[in-house]
Amino acid sequence: MWYTEKVKPGTNDVKIVRPNNEAFSRLYHIVYKDNQAVVNTIDKGKYMGHTATFINKADVVQSFPTTHQSVVEQEVGLLDNMQDYFQERYNENFRISYWLTTLIFLPQYFIKYIGLKEESILSHVLNAIWWIIIALMAIYKPVLSALIKHLL
Repeated sequence: MWYTEKVKPGTNDVKIVRPNNEAFSRLYHIVYKDNQAVVNTIDKGKYMGHTATFINKADVVQSFPTTHQSVVEQEVGLLDNMQDYFQERYNENFRISYWLTTLIFLPQYFIKYIGLKEESILSHVLNAIWWIIIALMAIYKPVLSALIKHLL
C-alpha cells in the first residue's frame, strides 16, 4: 500500500501508511541471517545540462519502504519470501515429527537459542547426557514415582 497509494498534489486526501523499517529489518535478518540485499538502481537526470543515466547501488533492507521501482520489486519479493518462511515455521508447530525432534535435541536447541554454535562439542555432550537422563527416567519411572509419593 505504501507503493500504490499516492497523495494528490495540494491535498492530504490519502493518508500513506508506511511500513516499519525496523520490523522489516529484524524479520529479514531472521530469515536471511547476515546476507545483504543490494540492487542496482537506474535513474535518469541531468548532469551539467545534459541528459544522463545514473546507476547506483541501494541496500534493499535499509531503504525499505521506498517507492523506487528497482528497489520495490526486490522488497515485494523479499516480503513474499518472508511470509512463506514464517508460514512454514507456523505450520511445522502442528507436526508430530517437529515436536519429537525438538524433544530429542532439546539441549542442542537451547545452545542455539542462547547464541552458541549448534554443532559444537558442548551440544553433542549435552545431547548425550539428555538422552541418558531420559532413558534412566523411562527405566526407573515406577521407582521415581513411588519415591515422590513417599516424600509427599
